[in-house]
Amino acid sequence: QHRDHLLHLFTPSIRAEVGRFGKWLVEARSDSLASEPLDGWVPLRMIGRRRSLMYNSWHGADGPGGGEGAALLHPSTASLLSLLPGQPVELRRDGLGVLRIPWQATDDIPKDVISVPHGLAGINVNSIIPSGSTAVEPFSGQHIMSAIPVSARRATA
Repeated sequence: QHRDHLLHLFTPSIRAEVGRFGKWLVEARSDSLASEPLDGWVPLRMIGRRRSLMYNSWHGADGPGGGEGAALLHPSTASLLSLLPGQPVELRRDGLGVLRIPWQATDDIPKDVISVPHGLAGINVNSIIPSGSTAVEPFSGQHIMSAIPVSARRATA
């Protein structure tokens, strides 16, 4: 319907959103993970992942450690946490509950990141994912479910 017969997708209202998103992104990145470990807890960013053999959480019957049920860490992050083979890693966020999950080292994950599979029986990753109006990415309106600041440590007995 435009005279030039083109789609005009980058409208002034979208342009304003790009500026708002840029401000949000700068603020999100300034939430540095450079802090020192506190009481044995090391700051990391948690990202989720879908498992290739599972469609959704209702297929999570293989349980923790079964199939693709391990959290993935870079080898240097596993070393920083003093993780031992077969010993779970513990994750927490803002004083919420603690998740215990098996782990596996891989070079495919960046340092200071932990990738936790979605839909494991017995492990509810949602318990440490933020919720509420502050947990919405403003540009897309999507719930923030990735790059979540968490603290991690080697599981205690």
